[in-house]
Amino acid sequence: MQMPTFQAIWRRPVRRISLHSLPPAVWLASISLLLLAACTTPLSIAPGTPEAQVRARFGTPAAEYHLAGMPEGSRLEYDTGVTGQRTYMVDFGPDGRAVKAWQPLTVNHFAQIRPGVDTTDSVQREFGKPKRIRTSLRFGHDHTVWEYPYSEVEVWNSLMTITFDPTGKVRYVENGQDPWLILNK
Repeated sequence: MQMPTFQAIWRRPVRRISLHSLPPAVWLASISLLLLAACTTPLSIAPGTPEAQVRARFGTPAAEYHLAGMPEGSRLEYDTGVTGQRTYMVDFGPDGRAVKAWQPLTVNHFAQIRPGVDTTDSVQREFGKPKRIRTSLRFGHDHTVWEYPYSEVEVWNSLMTITFDPTGKVRYVENGQDPWLILNK
């Protein structure tokens, strides 16, 4: 019986880099950049920040809304991300200073939609512009369907579908898996 022969291949040893082998200035700079990147969303806006400062930092908003519950209050919409799963709203009081910054595309916020009561205007003011708009013939009527992709509990790529009747009132709200992210992987 003949034994198999193996040819030894010499490989250069791999030099592993760890935080301990880098100068402290390099790893501190790396950590600082990561922290800075995490703070570049409108969620980092502190209450009391002037509207002009928010606009200078984040640019032109995707949309602006008047808030009915606040006299002279306004809301700026900043949508981000290729998949459209992130929308940030910044609410301002009558003095033009930020009251709060928040992410409306959440299950808890979608649960507040009132079928038969909410309209296209109120939904857009609360959730921002939809990622996709299509029409559907449901029960023999033309319905407008707005689709909002979002990250459900930061784990699942979900799609909230809001269906409006011909008068512009919400009729159906449906949650499901986002087929666009499944098909386009």
